[in-house]
Amino acid sequence: MSDFLLKVLVKDMKAYQNFVLNHLGEIQNMGSTHSTFVMGGIKNSYLVPL
Repeated sequence: MSDFLLKVLVKDMKAYQNFVLNHLGEIQNMGSTHSTFVMGGIKNSYLVPL
């Protein structure tokens, strides 16, 4: 069993649905998917200023 975490940026929910159904859904042996949505963010970068 393998787990993966994908961070997906799409235009809208229709584009997300298309991604899940037509890309992830076409992967052979895909057991299941689970989605969590972020409505806003405090920090958009992981860069550390030097």
